[in-house]
Amino acid sequence: MSASANDVLFGSGIPAAKFASPGDTFAGPITRLEAQQARKFDKKTNRPTDELDFWDNGDPKMVAVVTLKTDHRDPSDPSDDGQRKIYIASRYQQNAVKGAVKAAGKRALDIGGYLSLTFTHEAPSEAGPMAKFYEATYTPPSAAAANAALAQQWQAPAASAPLPQADLQQAQIPTVAQTMAAGAPATTAPATTGATNLDGLTPEARAMVERMLAQQQPA
Repeated sequence: MSASANDVLFGSGIPAAKFASPGDTFAGPITRLEAQQARKFDKKTNRPTDELDFWDNGDPKMVAVVTLKTDHRDPSDPSDDGQRKIYIASRYQQNAVKGAVKAAGKRALDIGGYLSLTFTHEAPSEAGPMAKFYEATYTPPSAAAANAALAQQWQAPAASAPLPQADLQQAQIPTVAQTMAAGAPATTAPATTGATNLDGLTPEARAMVERMLAQQQPA
C-alpha cells in the first residue's frame, strides 16, 4: 500500500519510531501497512539522508512502513495517540520481522496483528560501520477479534422474544404415565403398551400414582 494523496499533501502526522538506545522497543497492533521510497544511507553517520535512493537500473528502492498503535506518548503533544511509524529499512530489521512472521506460521504482516520490535545491540557489520541488531515477535490477528468486529454489524436478538406460535403448538407436556415410563428403574421390565410399571414404589406412592392415572383415563 502506498501513501495516500492526503499524506503527500498534508503529511500523515504520525511520528517515526526512533530506536536510539539498546532496549528501545515499539510494540502494538498494526494499524497500517504501506511502502515508501527509501532514502540513501550515510555510512559515516549510520543514518538515512534526505536523498531518495534508486537501484542501478533506475528503479526506486522501496521500504516497508508499518504503523503501530503503541503506548508511547509525547508529553508536549496533547494530540499524540501513540501511533508510530516503523521504517523497516535495514536488513537486520527486515530479517527480524520476517523471522517473527515465519515463527507465527504466517507469510505476511496483517492489519490487526501485534508486532513488537526491539533494538537489542550494536555490532560491526559486514560493510564495516556499526550496525543495529533487532529482535521481533509477531502475533497474527485472532479469529475472536475478527468475529467481534463482524458481530458489531448485527443486532443481537431480544432475549425475551416470544416463541413462535408453531413452536408453542408443538410443545407437549408429558403425562404421568409417560413420565413414569421414562423414569422407570433400569432393573425393571419395560412397561407394556398402555400400562405403567409401578414395581419398586412404596404402597403409598403406588396408590397415589394409580389415582392420578385413573384421572387421565378417557371418560
